Amino acid sequence: MFCKDCKVIPGEYVGTQHRLLVLDVEFKCSKWKKMRIGDPRVKWWTLTKENAVLLSERITEEGA
Repeated sequence: MFCKDCKVIPGEYVGTQHRLLVLDVEFKCSKWKKMRIGDPRVKWWTLTKENAVLLSERITEEGA
């Protein structure tokens, strides 16, 4: 988390000892960037029997 800008608004009273604070914050999500950069995922759970037969035929034709 990175605070880009911070200020207190003097005229706004939230309580007796509190002031309204305004922040501009930047979040860095390196976890999501790593997932996008890598190789595409193979979704084996969506493979049906018909598609499995086609896949095996294609593999035998092209070679391993």
